[in-house]
Amino acid sequence: MDYRFPSPYSSESRILFTILYTLLTIVSLCGNTTVCYVVLRNKRMRTVTNFFLASQATSDVIMTFFNIPFIVMNEMTRSWPFGLVMCHLVDFIGVTSVYVSTFTLTAIAVDRHRVIVHPLKPRITMATAILITVFIWAMSALLSLPFLVWNQLRAIPSARKEIVVCHTVFPEPTALYTQLVTYATLFFQYVIPLVVISTSYFSIGHKLWSRTAVGDVIESQQAANTRMKLRTTRMLVAVVAIFSICWLPLHVYLLMTYYFKDSKHDFAYLSLHWFAMLSVCVSPIAFCLLNVNFRNDIKAAIGRLVSKLFRKSPKKAIPSNLDDGAGGTKSQDTFANTMSKEINTLSEDIALMKSSTAGKYSLTPSTPTEGKFIKLVVPLATIDISEA
Repeated sequence: MDYRFPSPYSSESRILFTILYTLLTIVSLCGNTTVCYVVLRNKRMRTVTNFFLASQATSDVIMTFFNIPFIVMNEMTRSWPFGLVMCHLVDFIGVTSVYVSTFTLTAIAVDRHRVIVHPLKPRITMATAILITVFIWAMSALLSLPFLVWNQLRAIPSARKEIVVCHTVFPEPTALYTQLVTYATLFFQYVIPLVVISTSYFSIGHKLWSRTAVGDVIESQQAANTRMKLRTTRMLVAVVAIFSICWLPLHVYLLMTYYFKDSKHDFAYLSLHWFAMLSVCVSPIAFCLLNVNFRNDIKAAIGRLVSKLFRKSPKKAIPSNLDDGAGGTKSQDTFANTMSKEINTLSEDIALMKSSTAGKYSLTPSTPTEGKFIKLVVPLATIDISEA
């Protein structure tokens, strides 16, 4: 980062970016936590694909909490007031979260390719999905270690006072390590995953469009099955497209400023950073718009939340004729005793009706059935007692 003092951002720019990043943070936290809640709460949503999506949503929440606010504050103020520990952690957490997102999207693409293109091969089990997720997080943390180890605080003198900044200090030879980390991050975080994902989904699309009915499978059933898989694949392709489009401008900018130092522009950097971070809140919106199950479960979750917020009492109102005193109601035991008395009275009335109509209306079969119980229900409204 080119540290210039005072900050090159005007007050209007600060207000604008504060509003934009605040909206992004709110939408990201609400959307991604909802995705995690829906997947964890509903058993039918605990599929391998949804588990991977929940892992990606978790990384987006971590990015939103522990990276975005610090990066924005550092960029606007050109100082680091958060201490040495956060200097080591913020970049490490941010880079790890992006790696988790790209590797998870790659794992989803490979899984969908296996399911659709090679349907006879064994499916990935939930246990395997958990192991893959653990490996993704571990590998992401390993690739992000340079930012954890080499980030340092540095004091820079200024006209007013000494300014403390946080930046990455590469070891000697500095140029070689800088180039190595820059290209490794670009290729492992963006280029290679995007190539694997694009190849997988291209193969899936070719398979879905060229598939014909096989054996005894009814054509309409296969068409419905293909449509279902196509909807799921379309949602996943949309998520990948959102991620790649949002991150491409920032990667191009960083690569360009690496070779052309004079091309740095503060407003452009923060604008492109915001656009890249937009992916963390647009992905859950894509889940809702393109996946019926996610949409229905999110509606149900919101409905439960609203009902809890506006429900005054969990108890149902007792009929007014059972009111106890002025405006009060009887306890559940009193209500149960009252209903028990009513049922006993009704049973006695039925017994009298049966005895008075003996010989005219038989409630049992004319031929005894030994060893069997025959339940015969006669609605009370059908019994005419006027002849008794």
